[in-house]
Amino acid sequence: MKGGVLGLLLTMCGGEAALAQSDAGPLKKWPAEVREVQIVNPNHKGVEPALFYAPPKEGGKRPVLVFLHQWGGDYLYAGGIPVARWCVAQNWVFVQPNFRGANRRPEALGSDLVISDICAALDYAREHADVDASRIYLLGASGGGHAALLAAGRMPGLFRAVSAWVPITDLVAWHGQTAQTKYAKYARDIENACGGALVPGSPAEKEAIARSPLTHLFQAKGTLFDLNAGIHDGHSHAVPISHTFRAYNLLARSEDQVS
Repeated sequence: MKGGVLGLLLTMCGGEAALAQSDAGPLKKWPAEVREVQIVNPNHKGVEPALFYAPPKEGGKRPVLVFLHQWGGDYLYAGGIPVARWCVAQNWVFVQPNFRGANRRPEALGSDLVISDICAALDYAREHADVDASRIYLLGASGGGHAALLAAGRMPGLFRAVSAWVPITDLVAWHGQTAQTKYAKYARDIENACGGALVPGSPAEKEAIARSPLTHLFQAKGTLFDLNAGIHDGHSHAVPISHTFRAYNLLARSEDQVS
């Protein structure tokens, strides 16, 4: 990823607060070029909404930037507005899928259906834009960072680079870190999505492990990663920086890992 993309990320995504504080806004706040579309998921015979922008086809093949909404959001999540503006300015394809909305149901939170929805969004982009298949980028923060790293691990080789900002990488660990705190709603969300209390050895715990990026991320070691966390994350924000460090250590060479 060249400086233009990283510059966008650094100025736009200053840790969890920058993207997580904004709720879904009306579509009129988005660039006029961005439109709402309905994407058919052929594997699950369902239709999911998304926001989409395609540059003029006469410009040649263009990169794709997929932006994934945060934990409690959906395809209208306003954190994608500056991303969409940048894509329009740079003539990049932009897509912000719904992938089953907020992480409170079994269909959401890293399920097989979520992964299939992200694939379907990319298929839609390929069908409706002149896509450079070697330049597909993925970006998300917090719950979107969780989905981005999970997708990278579940679909190795598909993305040229993935940028994750204060991602949740271990659902079992995060459940324990939030259950008895002011962030307990996230532990309840995990239980609702995974089928019950995360008792050691239970089906719910096994489901949480299967939906955690750390379970799959080793398969994506050939992908470029941009991992970020802020000094307040885990203190005045809900996701400890340990999640980012553990993902980094899994991907890094042994001599580059941190304690």
